[in-house]
Amino acid sequence: PYFIKHIIVPPSAEVSNVQVIEEGVEYLPGEVVAYPGQRPRPFSIKEEIPFTQPKPEIYKSSTPYPAQVYESFPTGSKHGWRVCVVNLYPLQYLPKERKLRFVNNLKVIINYDEGVYQVPTISERQFDVFHRAVKALVSNPEDVDGYKPNVRPNSINDVNYAIITSTSYVNDFDALKDWKTKKGYMADVFTTNWITSNYPTNNGNQGAIRYFFRDYYQNKGLIFAVLAGDYNTVWERDIRTTYYQPYNIACDWYYSDVDSNWNRNGNSYYGEIGDVIPPDAYHEVYCGRASIDNTTEITQFINKTLLFDKNPPISTLRRTVLPSVLLFSGYHGRIVNNAIANLFPGGWTHYKLEDQYAPATRNSINSNNPQFVHIAAHGDRNGTYSYYGNPVFTESDVGVLTNNLPFIVNSIACYPGEFDCTYDECFAEMLMRRTSPYGAVAVIFNSRYGFGQPPQMGPSEQMDTLFYRSVTTLDTFWLGIAHAVSKEHFRNSIWVSGVWHYCGTELNLFGDPELYMFLNSPVQLVASFQDPIPPGSQNFTVTVTDSKAPVEDALVCVYQEGQVHETARTDASGQATLSINPVSGSMFVTASAFNYLPVEETCQVQVGVVEEPNRLVKTGIWVGSNLTKSRISINYALNAAKSLKIDLYNSIGAKVDQIYNGQVSGEGSIDYDARRLAAGIYFVKIETEKAEIKRILLIH
Repeated sequence: PYFIKHIIVPPSAEVSNVQVIEEGVEYLPGEVVAYPGQRPRPFSIKEEIPFTQPKPEIYKSSTPYPAQVYESFPTGSKHGWRVCVVNLYPLQYLPKERKLRFVNNLKVIINYDEGVYQVPTISERQFDVFHRAVKALVSNPEDVDGYKPNVRPNSINDVNYAIITSTSYVNDFDALKDWKTKKGYMADVFTTNWITSNYPTNNGNQGAIRYFFRDYYQNKGLIFAVLAGDYNTVWERDIRTTYYQPYNIACDWYYSDVDSNWNRNGNSYYGEIGDVIPPDAYHEVYCGRASIDNTTEITQFINKTLLFDKNPPISTLRRTVLPSVLLFSGYHGRIVNNAIANLFPGGWTHYKLEDQYAPATRNSINSNNPQFVHIAAHGDRNGTYSYYGNPVFTESDVGVLTNNLPFIVNSIACYPGEFDCTYDECFAEMLMRRTSPYGAVAVIFNSRYGFGQPPQMGPSEQMDTLFYRSVTTLDTFWLGIAHAVSKEHFRNSIWVSGVWHYCGTELNLFGDPELYMFLNSPVQLVASFQDPIPPGSQNFTVTVTDSKAPVEDALVCVYQEGQVHETARTDASGQATLSINPVSGSMFVTASAFNYLPVEETCQVQVGVVEEPNRLVKTGIWVGSNLTKSRISINYALNAAKSLKIDLYNSIGAKVDQIYNGQVSGEGSIDYDARRLAAGIYFVKIETEKAEIKRILLIH
């Protein structure tokens, strides 16, 4: 056993030395014969691999294994934070004495020199996402805000979310682009033709896309990207391994790591061990692939993404389906699935399907509508199977999936994510392309062989387990960031060790990397703000609640195309104040938060609203405040008398009371005593001869 610790230091620093102090050393009682670690093996290989025998020269040695209780590595840059890695080995084996030496506590002291590196600059919106990603990775998250890189203001010209596709599909992603922009991430669509015409192709078309990502990451605030096309539309990068055939592996990590040299030796192969220096192997841009071939498949991808992101069926979100089979003689997939299930908090239901063949997994998904599915089985391009070849969950099941919550699925199986096959669609693509809401909203599968290492979990199992730990323990609810953490944690192993290199590079994400995942049952957000407002420069305050209490750390976005795109996080009182400069017309106001359902509202910007030192003078009729304890005020400023009818409704649409029915003129207000009302969401319906206005209220 050992522990990998990622530790941040100041952003200009390099580690000069590491000290580890041992406390509480003891020798465990009895003699122990520790056998050598056995060779990893692909899950699809049934024949037994010869047992690795102990070497006498090692087992007669007095040198402990490992020789040291720690191993340290140089720093690398993760979004401008400097991160070093220390491996800790609290347990050592003394082969000659057949003893185990155990250190109860290891105290790590890191010494560093500042001023070694130039500190990079990121945008405010990048910081908002990136500091959370770094906190999920490192062992000293309390230092993240203090050791941050330089941060610049956001710009209306930034692009935080890029969709890369062919010219044929450039107008088909508008719904996704519009939602991500309103949510808080300025989105745009870029064609592969435009990219290859504007960026160098000396590393192929793939290299041009990577140059584009690097440029927009450094200069335009890029955070997320969708590779919107199959392997021949948005080209996959094959990386090279010599560990196991086939030696070329389809790997989208190439697009996420924009500051490394993936062909350091300058030959015709990319991503070889030695090409990528482990400290540099962090994700800068969080990528997911939408492996689409036509507009119908684009529609399914977008519909499922928007359903999951905005309005998922919430009653079954805290469910998993966990099929498992015998992986090797004496070693079962239930080991990794039990490890995953044990990570979740109380309130979750896990449907464990051990050695149950098709259609058991499909039926369980259809009946239980889980958020997560993890398949511990054998596989090929078309699905997953038992040790004996029985179908477990395959492409034959896809057409009869009727789940109403599109699920997130990952697997240790071999080949179900081989999206670069030139003559067949892979299982991952089939699950993603199933008609919405059926099938998967996201898939994380291997493009080549998954590997195990019985009797302990191998690389494929460890990365899948860490993905779920990121969600359940580290509060990493962005899909793409949880996927990245599951690989970045093992950066040194992946870029040094053959089997880890194979497994880490073949694991690809299909789906929207910005997608929120849910650990708790989500509650609907409510946003309150002044409406209408005048045009021009001003501060705009939004209050976000869950109908009962303020919601802290919600992301509020105010958007008016070409004019305003501002974001802020709510404070402990649920408020966020944004500096805006809108023009007359409609302005979108959106609030979202992890484990909540987002709210989308509009605010009218009207010339007739004038700011004066002590009050707002408006023309028209408006609700004084959307958030109140004791009084509902409906204000009016009219040039002529009007008939006015005001009714109050509760959250399920039942009429609670009539507030007013009569004539009004001039300036004034109609007040209603709300103290007798229970706390919650209400709606005010205001009717005149020519118009009808509906406004949401929160009584607290």
